[in-house]
Amino acid sequence: MNSVYLFLRLTLLAFYPDGTKVRLDENTLTYRLPGWSQGVLRWTFGETREDILQIKEHIDNALFLFKNRNIKYADTILLCVHKAILRLKLCYIQTTEIKDFLNGIDRQLKQFIDTRGQVEEATTVCQNSRMKQIIGKWTFTDIHFVNLNIKCILELEKREKTDYKNELINKYIETIDEYTIHVNNRP
Repeated sequence: MNSVYLFLRLTLLAFYPDGTKVRLDENTLTYRLPGWSQGVLRWTFGETREDILQIKEHIDNALFLFKNRNIKYADTILLCVHKAILRLKLCYIQTTEIKDFLNGIDRQLKQFIDTRGQVEEATTVCQNSRMKQIIGKWTFTDIHFVNLNIKCILELEKREKTDYKNELINKYIETIDEYTIHVNNRP
């Protein structure tokens, strides 16, 4: 699975109800909404709590990609991924290993956000190669598009609650959802 794809899809979890879990496979991230069907679906597809441990490498890769001046493409995305990790922590409160794992990711994200992604290091050919490998078929324009749409959602959330506002937020979420799937499936 591409790290940028997972990071952007994880962003949307910040807008799903508490108790929503994620399913990871080789190429996709799927949401499991809370309710009676969540456990049935997870059992049917052989999903376990430990599956969430797969996100660490992808988080590390995304933070490497968005360090220093590249944070401008993902500043709002980072805030929402942090919120998504907080939501996941609520799902795994009873499982110490997973809770500690998510606490570590939470601290890592918070530190990255607090320092605005500033990392001291010289640019090398190896780092450029790693960045190309991480970004894959994504572009910074794609990432910026998602970031701007998330900013719109957050602005709408500040306004008085109305049915129309909720409809707009859902359309933005749907747009991001479809866009991430589309880019992930590009040849």
